[in-house]
Amino acid sequence: MNKRITKLWMGPIILLAGLGGPANAAAVPDSENVAKLLSEAKTMAFQLKEDAVAMEGFTRMNVSWESHAAD
Repeated sequence: MNKRITKLWMGPIILLAGLGGPANAAAVPDSENVAKLLSEAKTMAFQLKEDAVAMEGFTRMNVSWESHAAD
């Protein structure tokens, strides 16, 4: 039973030991990329919200489709 408990704890200990050191240094560029993607997503969400408001305004207009027909 003692060996079984030792094996159960070795996995998390190895994973935690790997989080420090050089592997953590590689996370910095990833963090910058994630921040850039989140910023772009925020910008797109803002633009989509503005477009949705404009489109909702179009639905409230009482204009027939005939008024848009070309002569």
